[in-house]
Amino acid sequence: METKELTKAVALKFLGNDPYVSEQFEGDLSPQPPIYVAPEIIMEISSYLRDVSGFFFNVLASLIAAFLFYKYQERKSRDDLERRLSLILLSYQPQIIESIKKTNELNTKLRKTDLRKIYVHVPPDMKNKMELRLTIYSDKLHSLENNEESSQTIVKIIEELSNKND
Repeated sequence: METKELTKAVALKFLGNDPYVSEQFEGDLSPQPPIYVAPEIIMEISSYLRDVSGFFFNVLASLIAAFLFYKYQERKSRDDLERRLSLILLSYQPQIIESIKKTNELNTKLRKTDLRKIYVHVPPDMKNKMELRLTIYSDKLHSLENNEESSQTIVKIIEELSNKND
C-alpha cells in the first residue's frame, strides 16, 4: 500500500467508522473545496474542518513515516517505536491544544445557532452532522493529546493495515 493511501486508511480507522465522517474527511483532503451557499457558521466550520482534516493527515503521515523507518531497522523494539511516535506527537501538542479549543468553540457556537432562522434551505440534519464531526474531531484531538496511548493505538492500526496488505 502506498504511504498516502496507508495514511488515509489509518486516519479513517482512527476517526472511527461513521460513514458520513469518513466521506467528509476524504472530501476535505481533496484539492478543491466544494462550492455551495450556506450560513456563515457552516462555512466557517467547513473551512475549519478542512484545515483540521489536513492537520490529522499530516500528523498521521509523520507517524507512519517514523513507523516505516523503524520497521526497516529490525533492531529497534516496539517500545522504541512507540517512544519515538510519542515524541513526534509531543512536538504537535501546541497545535493539538489550539485545535481542541477551536473545535470546542465552534461546537458551542453551532449549538447556540438556529440555522433555520438564518437560512431556510438548510437540510434538517446538517446541524447534527456538523456537530457529530466536531465532536468526533474533538475526541480524537483529545486522544492525540495523550501521546503514549495514541502512539500505541496508531502502531496497532498501522500494523493491522500493513499486515492486511502484505
